[in-house]
Amino acid sequence: MRVKDILLCCDHKKGLSPEDFEDAFTPLSDIEREGRMRFAIADGATESSFSKEWAQLLVKKFRSSGFSVFDKDVLAELATEWGKGTNQSNLSWYNQEKVSLGSYAALLGFEADLTSGECKATAVGDCCMMLLRGGMLLFSFPIESADGFSNRPLLIGTKDGIPTDGKKEARGSLQEGDMLVFASDALAAWILGAKDNRGIADLFLDVMSDERRVKEKNAIMGNFEKISKVYENEFSHNHDYFSRLALEGSVTADQVKRWRFRNLIFRDLIARERDNSRLKNDDVTLCVIQF
Repeated sequence: MRVKDILLCCDHKKGLSPEDFEDAFTPLSDIEREGRMRFAIADGATESSFSKEWAQLLVKKFRSSGFSVFDKDVLAELATEWGKGTNQSNLSWYNQEKVSLGSYAALLGFEADLTSGECKATAVGDCCMMLLRGGMLLFSFPIESADGFSNRPLLIGTKDGIPTDGKKEARGSLQEGDMLVFASDALAAWILGAKDNRGIADLFLDVMSDERRVKEKNAIMGNFEKISKVYENEFSHNHDYFSRLALEGSVTADQVKRWRFRNLIFRDLIARERDNSRLKNDDVTLCVIQF
C-alpha cells in the first residue's frame, strides 16, 4: 500500500490573525516515513492560557515518540516544559492567575503500517478521523455524528492530564483506494453534518487536483482569475505563517507553490461556508490522505 496524495490545509478564526491559530499538526514532510504513516492533530482550548503552545508540544511529542504522549509520566514532563515556556513575569496578575489554572487541548494521534495496512488511533477530545471507502463514510472516530460535539469536550490538561474515560482507542486496517480525513472540531462537525458524504469526498478530491484540473472544472473556486490574483498577492512572499507550519523541513519550491495554491482553494471554501453560517467560526485544520 502506498500514499498517493496528502492534502494539508488550515485557516484561523475569522477576525483574528494567523498568529492566534491554536491548532497544531504534523507537517507534510513528516507524515510518511520508512513504510509507516504517522499523523497527529491537536486543538488548543481558547479559554485556557498558552493553549497553542500546549497543542504544539503534544503534537511534537507524538511525532518523536508516538502513542507514549498519552502516558501519565510523559504528560507530566510536557506540562513542566509548557510551564517553563510561559514567561509569566511579563504577564498581568489576572493572566498569571489564568496560567496557574493550566492549559488544555484535544489530541488525536494515528499510525499505520503501510505494508500490512494495520492502523491504530488514540484520541482525547474532539479532533476527528474519518475513513471514506468508495466515497462513502465508513467510520468516524472518536465522534460518530455531528450531534456528538459539545462545548465542553474532555481534554488533556497540563495540571490534570487525561480525565477519567477521556482516552479513546481504535484499531483497523486500510485498503487501496481508502481516504483518511483528519479534522479539528468545527470542520469535523461540518463534514459529519453533510447530507452527502460522497459529495464531501469529491470536494476534497477537487482541492487535491492540480491547478489545470481545478481551472478546467471550475469547481469550488468560482471565479478562477479573481482567485488567482488573490493568490499572487497573498502568497507570493516566503514567510506565510501557515506555510511555515505545514511545510517544516526540506521542501522544493514547487511543493511550496502547490501547497499555497491548495490552501487558497481551501480558504475560499471555508470563507463561503462561514459566511453562509454552515461552519462555526473557529480555527480549522484538515488533512486528507489518499491511498
